[in-house]
Amino acid sequence: MAASFSFRPRCCELGHHSGKARGWLRKAVFQGAHPNEELGRASAFLLSCHDSRNLSGSLHRSVRAVYVGFRYTAAVFDEDNADLNLSIRGVGASPGEEPGTLSLRIETTRGPIEGIFHPVEGGSGAVIFVGGAMGGLDGPADAIYSRLPVALGERGVTVLRLNYRIPNNFEECVLDVLGGCSMLKGIGASDVVLVGHSFGAAVVIKAGELAPIVRAVASLSPQLFGTREVENLGKPLLLVHGMSDTVLNHEASEDIYRRALEPKRIVLYGEAGHSLIQAKAELWDLLSEWIPSMLAGDTMETGRSEYEHQQGGADGPR
Repeated sequence: MAASFSFRPRCCELGHHSGKARGWLRKAVFQGAHPNEELGRASAFLLSCHDSRNLSGSLHRSVRAVYVGFRYTAAVFDEDNADLNLSIRGVGASPGEEPGTLSLRIETTRGPIEGIFHPVEGGSGAVIFVGGAMGGLDGPADAIYSRLPVALGERGVTVLRLNYRIPNNFEECVLDVLGGCSMLKGIGASDVVLVGHSFGAAVVIKAGELAPIVRAVASLSPQLFGTREVENLGKPLLLVHGMSDTVLNHEASEDIYRRALEPKRIVLYGEAGHSLIQAKAELWDLLSEWIPSMLAGDTMETGRSEYEHQQGGADGPR
């Protein structure tokens, strides 16, 4: 049965009427596919959120996070006891270069967050992908972030690939991920998984701690900085690292794994380097199953898995 998708030319305010807004946004994004002809006719749509979701963050000291309706506040205090604040003012979207995608621009008080959105009909689960210190949208392991959405879409999972406003700034990048979580919540998502690589692998651990909507976190080739309070995550944690990584030694993942609380799992690939390209097939197989499983609320397999040789696998669509 053909799905319909509609962009509304008017703005939609999220505030006192947030319940009504959620209704049509859920229909438009999570219950409507995006046929190419519909995308071609829609030049853009704009959702005016008018500061309806406020994020306050500090990322290295004590933490508190609360979620009330569409208002999302996370507070952590830095050394100067000064809050970092980010408010979403609006979200603009236009047809993306890839079929069935949207190019997103989340307007915030700290500058725009850009990304690629792969919406899926009928689902309320989503995953956010973020890159390393330089940002980017494609991810490691032969651009796995751009290859996974097809398989995840078949499992009812919406994908948001986020680019950082200020790459390599840990606090700002955590706020970016929190902003993505808040946007997804505002348009009807009920469960989110976070996946990050290298620098971003630490970013998603901290963001996962702060965002109640997050159900699980996957940390690929992580750095140690930003993971000091990983024991506060309180959600399933998947660590993946190449044992031939010469950029960030796999001992970083081992250290995080030792400090993290259950449920946790570490997967090590003996022949893989920092980008995990040598294990791209295995990683595709792992994430394409793990992400939908975590969104479904399944119990995560825990413990340690070490693979000396990479045998290949489905390797995803090319």
